[in-house]
Amino acid sequence: MKYLKWLIKMCIVACFLVGCGHLVLPFHYIKNGEYSPVALRVVHIWIDKEFYAADQLALDDAIRQWNFALNGYVKLEIVSTTFDMEPEIIQRANLERGWLIMKVHSGNSIIPDQSDKGQVKYYTLAWVNDIGGNHMWMVRDRLRNEWMTGVALHEIGHMLGAEHDNVYLMQPHFNWEDYRCVDQYTLKQVALYQHIQLKNLNYCIYGGDVKFN
Repeated sequence: MKYLKWLIKMCIVACFLVGCGHLVLPFHYIKNGEYSPVALRVVHIWIDKEFYAADQLALDDAIRQWNFALNGYVKLEIVSTTFDMEPEIIQRANLERGWLIMKVHSGNSIIPDQSDKGQVKYYTLAWVNDIGGNHMWMVRDRLRNEWMTGVALHEIGHMLGAEHDNVYLMQPHFNWEDYRCVDQYTLKQVALYQHIQLKNLNYCIYGGDVKFN
């Protein structure tokens, strides 16, 4: 009986780790320096009321992961999940560099054009107004539910100062397996942009407990 329970448990784990016919590595976070009780910067966030409840949870997950990674030195704080394009909120966010996270449909003319690479077309899933910017748009009808957290993690990386690279979270083209947490390469960029020592921040690794060089 104990063996049967173990076998069932292993089957559940295997089903969780295997997706689309290939292995999806688990990840975990490495905790480094002491948590900072006083933030160098607090970022207030307003989230579009048009996001569904499950979307709100996914965005909250992304913000929680970033707060853990930033270890109190920068604090992301959700002010409202009912943002409705109020002019006074937009003005306040712009004045204090608060963030607006907005939902758009793929038919909206403000979406940047898709890019072509050989025979493959890449469509915009989300974007921000600038590196270090404060406006994020998510093209919700192009996003599977399970992609929401990863795409939000990536775009938050841009707003915190990270540019595209060729590894993990900040790759320019969405890859679900590598968009699941905040890696050290991403944090190197953010630490530099936010003037924080990298040794004080927490980052994730995939697979075994092997630190990056």
